[in-house]
Amino acid sequence: MKRSATAVAALILIAAVGCDGQSGTKAQAGPTTSGQAGAARPMTAGEVRRAVVTVNQREDTENWDAAFWRKTAEGPWLEQRLAAVDNHKKYGAGTEPKPTGSPTVSSQVHAWAAAGPADDRWILGAYEARSASVGDTENSASQYWSLYHQQKGDGWRRAFLALAPSLTALPAPATDHDGQAVVSGDVSKLAAPPSSVCRRYDDYITDKSGTAADDALWSKDIRSVRASFKTAKTQLRADFNNPVSIRLNSDPQPTHLGPVWRTADGGALVACVAVTKTVIDMGPGRYIKLSSSGWPGTTGIRWNAMTQSQLHMIVLKVPAGSHEVSIAAQGNWPYHFDGTRYTGN
Repeated sequence: MKRSATAVAALILIAAVGCDGQSGTKAQAGPTTSGQAGAARPMTAGEVRRAVVTVNQREDTENWDAAFWRKTAEGPWLEQRLAAVDNHKKYGAGTEPKPTGSPTVSSQVHAWAAAGPADDRWILGAYEARSASVGDTENSASQYWSLYHQQKGDGWRRAFLALAPSLTALPAPATDHDGQAVVSGDVSKLAAPPSSVCRRYDDYITDKSGTAADDALWSKDIRSVRASFKTAKTQLRADFNNPVSIRLNSDPQPTHLGPVWRTADGGALVACVAVTKTVIDMGPGRYIKLSSSGWPGTTGIRWNAMTQSQLHMIVLKVPAGSHEVSIAAQGNWPYHFDGTRYTGN
């Protein structure tokens, strides 16, 4: 299914609206590869790269068939795809599956397989992708980071997708003598425990603790996201022309997705997933029209109330020692949309 090539810097995505007004599944954590017996045969660099390219080529379609995505994706990425299918059935234009007309992956593919058991393997892939519509002369390129998972000899499936801040921002996982990525291991010297850093990040961003005591742990970009979230409700109220009520919350997964990917500098890359939900009620006799939206078929309609959910996938770079945790990549994807149409004149 065609993907946006624009990274959203803030934790939430606010839909743009027209002159009539203004205007995230719970993802289950995947298994890690540590402490399991029966190590897999080391994958060659060519095998790892081919796995990444194959999954991307398979996904390069606007397909609204749930069965297709259940065979292609898993975990939080599957949940996002199924939500897109469900939203399309409720609000979409009934278009048939078709190729996107854009190159899937350039030759710039970097991928690492995690050393682990043969029946539970992971790949971290980073690649440049160009996005363009058929006949469109404008191309844009983005650096995508994905996690791919294979269980019990099944095919590789994407479980996670995020975007790096630049085309040159590549992960640097540590590798063993077989060229496999080093995962898990001793994490006691990291700036924050990988098992809790995802929830700790969400608590900080959403100010659940009501204090900024953790400021020293987080980098400038994370502190900026926190500041944006704190003003989001006020901004939404202004954009939606003062609706009767606005509710905004975030629900993170309990822990990281997949392995803890150790980096060559002694740190780690940790994949986190969260859902944010924004509930807008315009009140009696009022409506809003969205002029643009990530949910097919929801623009140009008079909505009296709506619930927009976003699925956020974030890769945190957790350094060794007392250095700051930073964002290595992030993707904010439309999840569920539910709306109540305005039925007045």
